[in-house]
Amino acid sequence: MSDVHHERILRGIARWQLVEYLEGLGGTAIEPGGSSGLDEQEDLVAGDGWQARLTQMEDYKVGFLSSGQVRLVVTGDPDEVRGMLARLAPRLSRGG
Repeated sequence: MSDVHHERILRGIARWQLVEYLEGLGGTAIEPGGSSGLDEQEDLVAGDGWQARLTQMEDYKVGFLSSGQVRLVVTGDPDEVRGMLARLAPRLSRGG
């Protein structure tokens, strides 16, 4: 079975917070530099059977209001990715 690729733009959540959520789901943050290929606007978190790349995007703006945006790209084993995304979903739908 081949790896799946899931991409989503998230608004209103800080990149550092998303890293913490992914670590809480069993992931480990990969340090930038070396072979990681990360720049200062990216984070990489790897879990068992999945990997998530988070990229800071330009703020989403409506009139005078703005909200941060993060691109989340998850790749890996289809079952592991599906399970991780299901466990992540409640954390992303928090009231606020």
